[in-house]
Amino acid sequence: MSDQFGIIGGSKGSEAALLLSSRYSQVKVVICFSPSNVVWQGIPGKRFGIGDDVKSSWSYGGKGLTFLPYPSTVNKRDLITLRLRKMHEDALLDSAGVKKAAIPVENIQGGILLISGEGDRLWPTTPMSEDIMRRLQSKGFQYPSDHLVFKTGHNGIVMNKDSWRRVFSFLEKNLI
Repeated sequence: MSDQFGIIGGSKGSEAALLLSSRYSQVKVVICFSPSNVVWQGIPGKRFGIGDDVKSSWSYGGKGLTFLPYPSTVNKRDLITLRLRKMHEDALLDSAGVKKAAIPVENIQGGILLISGEGDRLWPTTPMSEDIMRRLQSKGFQYPSDHLVFKTGHNGIVMNKDSWRRVFSFLEKNLI
């Protein structure tokens, strides 16, 4: 039995997939639908009337990971209707915060496939994926990596048969 495996994550789960893959060398393929390049704040804190504090979405060894907080000027209507792209875009303007909260994708020891939709209204997944690809290139990433972009929204990429063909092809070449 092999101790190597692949991880597929989507949206918030793509954060988890990239984080796990960056920490565990047994992951030989990571595939992300609507990925993020940073660790985000967890479920919004008191200022949104949900929860008690502002904290990271993820922890390791019992400690919250450094995260990029949401801006304090979030439109509650956008929050309720899940039109959150502007909130995320505004947060990403904090270049120092982005650098601190960046998921260390260059530590991944296997192939990476990112799939994003240009029309995503939840977060700017295509620019975040492009940032991941630039970082991989600048670090001389030695494993296969690709970014597929579709003209659809957040969930439309999962329903796209072409994206699944590419997923299975990527898995076959890099894991099976």
